[in-house]
Amino acid sequence: MPHWKNPWENAIPVPLEELAEALEGGEIETAMGVVPYDKEFLMTWFRSHGDKLDAYVLQTQGGAGKWISAGVRFGNEGHQYLSPYGDQKRLAALVQKYGTAAPVMEGND
Repeated sequence: MPHWKNPWENAIPVPLEELAEALEGGEIETAMGVVPYDKEFLMTWFRSHGDKLDAYVLQTQGGAGKWISAGVRFGNEGHQYLSPYGDQKRLAALVQKYGTAAPVMEGND
């Protein structure tokens, strides 16, 4: 069960760790220098926003065409979410896996 109200009706809930796995790859520059943009980094970043986290993917369309957004909501306020960029093929796999299934929220507590 989600912790927060998600304003996007078509958001597809996914397990937090699976989202991190779909997003990992490459490196990111931080105050500590350049570090791997891997599952460990992402989970630390996500959890720095609290222990009640709802992960989701969202199919969207705009001027650049169709794409899949990823998000981690940490509160009910409109600005209380993270929206990291990820590989579209890996995010599409999450849409396919969870798009028609019942919400899967284990690991998001």
